[in-house]
Amino acid sequence: MDLGAALLSYLGVIVGSFIILLYFNYTFFSAFMLALIIGLIYINIVFPITRNELDDINSSTVLYIFIQIFTVIIFIIYAILTTIGDTRNKKKFPMKYYDI
Repeated sequence: MDLGAALLSYLGVIVGSFIILLYFNYTFFSAFMLALIIGLIYINIVFPITRNELDDINSSTVLYIFIQIFTVIIFIIYAILTTIGDTRNKKKFPMKYYDI
């Protein structure tokens, strides 16, 4: 498959999976992250980068590399944001209230 066609189909996969994930009541950021991961897997299967593409760099190749790096950066940001609020509760029974 040509790189231009792969990038266009990647965009279709991203938009389609994003809409489907929003339909299944995922949050906006979670749906976006999952759509990016699905798209990254798709584009790596459809058009794996080879030495020929790296030797002849054009705008499509730069966009392809940007997609790879952007997805990893967004994944790291998502992991940081979701783990900031996860703290261990030190109380033995945190939901139990005592009325004296």
